[in-house]
Amino acid sequence: MKLFLILIFSLSWEEIKEEYKNLENIYGKVREIIYSEGIPACTLIGKIYVKRDLFKMVIEKPESQIIYSTKDSTLIYFPSWKEVQVSKTPKFISDFFILNIDEYADSIFFGEKDFKIEIFLKKNLDLPYKKIIVILERNNKDLKNLILVEEDVIFEFTFFLFKKNMKFSEETFKIFLPEGVKKVKV
Repeated sequence: MKLFLILIFSLSWEEIKEEYKNLENIYGKVREIIYSEGIPACTLIGKIYVKRDLFKMVIEKPESQIIYSTKDSTLIYFPSWKEVQVSKTPKFISDFFILNIDEYADSIFFGEKDFKIEIFLKKNLDLPYKKIIVILERNNKDLKNLILVEEDVIFEFTFFLFKKNMKFSEETFKIFLPEGVKKVKV
């Protein structure tokens, strides 16, 4: 019986990989909750745009921010502060949202009740996360939750709207920063 369940879930993972293999981009309306040890949870509401080498999140609440993450760096723009924080980031952020995770995964486990996938990441890759939890809609395999687990911090994304392969203008993925914005390296 155990072998049979493993076979079913292995085939399901192959179906999921096939579904996401030719994905060009995703768009979603999300709530992100950041949990950190000893600090009250922080809730952000916004929109996410993802394509193969770019992650963009437009945070609307509680305070306006725009996050751009390319294969080389991450920019976090705070309009009210007139400041952009710049840090080095590998391309994996967008990979996690489009489920391009085989190269990062040490092991993958499926839940029996829902389409919950736990991905334990390879330690030799020096990623900030040790585990990713993905919960998909069972009927259409759309992303429902993505949870990134660090040592002391958890980033939980819940999708209220999830769309695949939308037509976006080139402007959607361009990085716009007004003149006079202070750049801070982090």
